Amino acid sequence: MADFALPKDLSKLNEQSEKIFIYHSKDDPLVAFGDFTKYQANLKNAVARIFEDKGHFRQEKFPELVEDIKKFYN
Repeated sequence: MADFALPKDLSKLNEQSEKIFIYHSKDDPLVAFGDFTKYQANLKNAVARIFEDKGHFRQEKFPELVEDIKKFYN
């Protein structure tokens, strides 16, 4: 496993994306919650979704994601 390094400057991501959503589950065994909070702090306009019990999002259905997509594109 390798760590992902957060770039110091995320302005290009903000410029290239009309809407940014970031998702994290507090019980994710692979990605620390602190990593999520770093992205959240650097992507001020992002919509942050925090879950308690989704693990590493390895489930068949993710209704919250579908709902966000539908809201954004309708």
